[in-house]
Amino acid sequence: VKLAGLILGGAGAALLVVGAGFGGRAIKQNNVANDNCPNDLCTQKGVDAGDNADTAATIANVGIIGGAALLVGGALTYFLAPKSETRVAVNSDGRSVGLSVGGVF
Repeated sequence: VKLAGLILGGAGAALLVVGAGFGGRAIKQNNVANDNCPNDLCTQKGVDAGDNADTAATIANVGIIGGAALLVGGALTYFLAPKSETRVAVNSDGRSVGLSVGGVF
């Protein structure tokens, strides 16, 4: 169960990075759109950059929200997982010695 928590947390962290990357792209494309839309009269480059900024912002929002949810879910799964029980025993019958390991992982 703890491994599942680590996997979820790792996926969440990766998705946060993707979301942040697209957030940066959205900001850059928005700046290009603003530079090419003086007085709200846009060139084709400004229109295209505005569309690209909107798309990148949507992906960024989904990435950040989804990544945060996965990260929190992974942390909860990891920290609230039941503890594993491990037993180690040494056995001897007078002629030989044995070692046994058991548990639930």
